This record gives sequence, C-alpha cells and structure tokens, in this order.
Amino acid sequence: MKIDDEEREKERQEEEERRLEESRLQDRRLEERRLQDRRLQDRRLQDRRLEERRLQDRRLEEKRLQDRRLEERRLQDRRLEEKRLQDRRLQERHQEDRRAEERRAEQRRAEERRAEERRAEERRAEERRADERRAEERRAEERRRHY
Repeated sequence: MKIDDEEREKERQEEEERRLEESRLQDRRLEERRLQDRRLQDRRLQDRRLEERRLQDRRLEEKRLQDRRLEERRLQDRRLEEKRLQDRRLQERHQEDRRAEERRAEQRRAEERRAEERRAEERRAEERRADERRAEERRAEERRRHY
C-alpha cells in the first residue's frame, strides 16, 4: 500500500512537472508570437513611413520639375519680349535716341543706387536705435532687479 501511495505521488509529481513544462512552453510560444507580431507591426510602420517618404519625394520632385518648366517658360517669354522690344527700338529710333535712352537709364540706376543707399542707412540707423532701446530696457530691468 505504501508503495502504491509512493508511486501515485511520484506520478502526480511527474504529471505536475509535465503540466508546468507545457505551461512554460505555451508561455514561450505566446511570447514568441507577440515578438513576431511586434516585429511585423514595426516592419509595416517602417514600410508605411518609407512609402510616405517616397510619395513626398515624388511630389517634391514633380513640384521642382513644374517650377523649373515655369521658370523656363518665363525666361523664354522674357527673352521673346526683350527681342521684340529691341527690334521695335531698332526700327523706330535712330542712334541719338538710343544714346539719350542710355543716359536716362544710367541716371535711373544712379538714383536707385542712391535711394537704396539712403534706405540702407535708414535701416542701419533704425537698427542702432532699436539696439540702444533694448540696451536701455535691459539696464532698466537690471536696475529694477537690483533694487
């Protein structure tokens, strides 16, 4: 009888160990599945981001191409317009008129340069006043903090 009890206890323990081992194996398989799922999700996310980047790059390249074509068209139009203007001037004006136009154009450029120099000087003066104002505000703030 004692032997039967010992055998049953031994069988029970073996059964318990087998169940425990099966449980561990199931846990391991579950964890492996979760890891695979996570890797798959990560891969899908990477693929989606890559596809979005490719789409963005393609759109950017299309926009650049469109911009380049537009700029080429504008340049072509500008050259054509300049050519027409040049032809018209050659037909309508003689040499003295052209010289007078060149003198006026040079005067305009000189006036524009002088006006730009004045504007630049005004900007620099405004920046100096702003710098002085900020410095005065900082000093005032420091005095307020000090007292």
